Amino acid sequence: MSLIIEWVCPLLWLTGIISTKPLIFALGAFSLIAIAEILYSPAASALVGDIAPIYLRGIYFALESECWAIGFLIGPSLGGWALEHPNTIGANFWLIMIASAGVAGVILMFLKSRC
Repeated sequence: MSLIIEWVCPLLWLTGIISTKPLIFALGAFSLIAIAEILYSPAASALVGDIAPIYLRGIYFALESECWAIGFLIGPSLGGWALEHPNTIGANFWLIMIASAGVAGVILMFLKSRC
């Protein structure tokens, strides 16, 4: 998932700074997001189902859904705020997102190697 995010963020960043055909980059980014969602959702549900004890599965699934809901609540506000400040924050916001996705990917690979 983090690998796909590392491809989506640069495409969205290019959409904001490129002067020719930004629609192509936006469509590419959202296509990658759709593919990532299709690949992620079944695997995440299976993982939560495997990890959770039988008597706590409802709570585990609720927490997993809540994480997405919080992201959908915060994401548009943060993105809108970044787009209002194009020269100071807007361009660098996507670069920070790329860097944070890279850091998250490295952390996940480190944790995977420890298990």
